[in-house]
This record gives sequence, C-alpha cells and structure tokens, in this order.
Amino acid sequence: MNDQPRHYRSDVRDFVSDLMEFMKWQLGRAMDDPNDQWSATIAASGVVPVIWARLVPDHEALWTGLASLSKYLVGSGNDLLSLGGMPRDEFLTEALELRKSIDIAQNELLA
Repeated sequence: MNDQPRHYRSDVRDFVSDLMEFMKWQLGRAMDDPNDQWSATIAASGVVPVIWARLVPDHEALWTGLASLSKYLVGSGNDLLSLGGMPRDEFLTEALELRKSIDIAQNELLA
C-alpha cells in the first residue's frame, strides 16, 4: 500500500479531547438509558482506533499516558465494546470509572 503523508488541521490534543468528549457523551447516554447501553458503547468504542491512528507513532508518549488511565482506552476498542454486554450494575460502575479517567486525561494530559 502506498501510504500518503498525513496532513492534519487540528491540534492533536484538541482532536483527542474532542473524541474523548464524544466517548463521555455516549457513555452518559448509556448510563441514562439501559436501552442505549449496547449501541452507545459501540459508538464510543469506534473512536479508540481513530485516536490511536492519530497518536502513533508521532505522539506515542501521549497514547501511552492515555492507555495507562484505563484498560478501555487501549487496543482496537474491543475492551470498550465489552462494556455494552455487561450486567447493568457492573456497567454503571465501569462506565462511571471510565468517565472519571477521561476527565483526568482531558484535565491533565490534554490540557
């Protein structure tokens, strides 16, 4: 495959923070309505590989910092996707912790 050079228009930290805001919004939907639990976690998991593609290899230290905050922010998003299938009480606990991790990332790593 002939890889073309990447040209981005947004700051990397703003880009990642915006996608993490989308993740928090989807998790909030899922926390508010059990009927959204599966679909919202699918949507949220879709941004993990997009973040990875933007950060690795040029900003790998930032990716490592994000990944250290939560097991759900690593890999291809499959771990995040697994939230959707959890029992409701377990999901709520895990989703709340993930939202806290995203807040930490936004306030400390991405600020």
